[in-house]
Amino acid sequence: MRLQALILISLFCSSFLSFANSIDINELKTRLSKDVKCSNGNSYWKIQQLQVPRRTHSKPGFLNPQGKAVDSKESYRLRYSVYGCELGPKGSVVIVPGRGEGSVEFYETALTLEGMGYGPIYVMDPRGQGFSPRLLDDQKGHLENFNHYISDFEHLTKEVITDLRKRGRSNQLLFYLSNSMGAAIGLGYFMRNKKNPYKAAAMLGPMIRINYIAFNKKQPTWLNNLIYSENGAILLATIKCFLGNCENYADAKNFGAYKPGRRKFIANNENKMTHSKSRYEYKTFLLDEFDWTKIKKQNFGSNENWQNLRIGGATYGWVLASTYFLKYMKSEKGIKNLSNTPFNLIAGENDNRIYRPYLDGTHDLSRIKKFCDSVNGSNTYKNKNLCTLTPIPNGFHELHKENEDIRNNVFNQIDLFFQNVGQKIQTQKLNASL
Repeated sequence: MRLQALILISLFCSSFLSFANSIDINELKTRLSKDVKCSNGNSYWKIQQLQVPRRTHSKPGFLNPQGKAVDSKESYRLRYSVYGCELGPKGSVVIVPGRGEGSVEFYETALTLEGMGYGPIYVMDPRGQGFSPRLLDDQKGHLENFNHYISDFEHLTKEVITDLRKRGRSNQLLFYLSNSMGAAIGLGYFMRNKKNPYKAAAMLGPMIRINYIAFNKKQPTWLNNLIYSENGAILLATIKCFLGNCENYADAKNFGAYKPGRRKFIANNENKMTHSKSRYEYKTFLLDEFDWTKIKKQNFGSNENWQNLRIGGATYGWVLASTYFLKYMKSEKGIKNLSNTPFNLIAGENDNRIYRPYLDGTHDLSRIKKFCDSVNGSNTYKNKNLCTLTPIPNGFHELHKENEDIRNNVFNQIDLFFQNVGQKIQTQKLNASL
């Protein structure tokens, strides 16, 4: 009976998927400007804050690629968003965005997940972006150590568990969802927390190995592939940081400070990261047009370095910290430290931020597949299905902001993966009780 109930719930909730995916972008704009209330009188969308240590590790270096643990007495005010009115029958979801993204950009994603039977939806604003205060005096996407992101997420997870218990459900199924950089943060979390509350993780456009050539618009020649490799990025960033340029833009020409008016949608352009003109222009609205004065007044102190959602390119410090971590994440040591939480790498086949480019102009997801195969072959639990790779035909990088056909496929894959894991858990509990 329990399994039948789950199937009925899945069928009922899936009927809302097409509605949630076809939401009018103008409705999203309206929701930003007014406090949408739930039937119980609570706000549908709330911006929350959380005090976390400002430093958890020192800057990475050649002798200490992960840096050294430090005891920071300074605090940092991390932000996150909470969406939803009810406890969803399928569970709750915690989302970690990609580099440069903020939690407000996942409003539509939250509505989609809620329509599928999940709730509440918690979305982190990684430090230095979104609603979290900037780390430098301008828009620079900076970072001292990738472990800071992971530590922040550990604190957020504890906050989420506390909130769910207050809502009356301590045994709530909890799932992890991410975009781009959020995959590395999630995997880092699973490496540091073998026992954790997440039952499964879906990672969109996963940042496993950055295709640096896509950012500087270079051709994939033999020399460029060498210069813009992970080792090349580490070498260049190390030299720049040694010379005192760690806080400078790594590519000021192509990815410097954000300037309003520069975002122009070009159809079928991989660099635009989505086929959806309306969703692309919605983000442009958030960056260029929306007045954040009221939200700033309600949620930020006068001494916090936050003006609006805008953020520019990454610094050499971010490149160094992130690339060091990605190399560790893919190493045998990193893989053996993973928890037994199953994860699905959902990747667009035309995602130029993560695919491997070849000299003849072709590309594939072989780098992602290699990592997944390594995980399934080397994890401590001998779990041959710990990592799943799900290619998305025609998909660009921002799969949660893609056109309807691609986006529907993506969210169906997320739901299917979460529910398969959820049903296995229910079956195990049922068998254990017999």
